Amino acid sequence: MNPADRRKYARMPMEVPAGLTDFREGRWTGQTVDVSPFGVKVSLKDADLSIKGGDSLRLTFTPPDKGPAIATLVSVVRADANGVAVAFVNLEMDGFRRLSALVDEYVRKNPRA
Repeated sequence: MNPADRRKYARMPMEVPAGLTDFREGRWTGQTVDVSPFGVKVSLKDADLSIKGGDSLRLTFTPPDKGPAIATLVSVVRADANGVAVAFVNLEMDGFRRLSALVDEYVRKNPRA
């Protein structure tokens, strides 16, 4: 089964600056690669393989919808040289609605994506 078929929600490409922090003062910067209302993939400027699946981090990024930054707790699903895939742990309802609206609009405009 294709991993995309198991997703709860479609993803859309989105490249905006993102920051990740851990609870030991670790900080990483990069760009989002794709996003859904349930998670994000982030490409890091400096691949840091000290980030492992299951790690809890704080993610901050600003979607291109003219709204405020989203800052939320995330859980690392996987980390490799291509970036870090994270699932939202406590995304506020406003952030969920904003990301859902962005992805829904993208899917409507790009039905084969």
